Amino acid sequence: MGHAVQSGDGYEIEHRFRRADGAYRWFLGRANPIRGDQGAIFKWFGTCTDIEDQKHNQQILEEQIKARTTELADANTRLQEEMCERDLARKELDRQNERMNERTTGAFAAGNDAGEDGRITAELHEQG
Repeated sequence: MGHAVQSGDGYEIEHRFRRADGAYRWFLGRANPIRGDQGAIFKWFGTCTDIEDQKHNQQILEEQIKARTTELADANTRLQEEMCERDLARKELDRQNERMNERTTGAFAAGNDAGEDGRITAELHEQG
């Protein structure tokens, strides 16, 4: 408040007051300078508003946000793990597919070689 008095700026603060029954409640204090014709401050106008319910609701919302953020982080972790598992499975399937193609290509080539040899042998028998 000292800064506001020296600078002439408005003032705002949240604080707790203790009631007569001993319970504490949050209040918002605000003050604005009232200036005369020459621009000099001649008085201050202020309010003190009970914001206990607002503070309580704000705390509930912050707790909900924290819970949802935790849930989202957990879901994100699970999704990343699933993606890694699927990527590993895809890579393994690609490797297996590659090996099967190599075997099939090798067997096909071997079959062609045998067929070619068989044809050459048959031609030799016919000529001979």
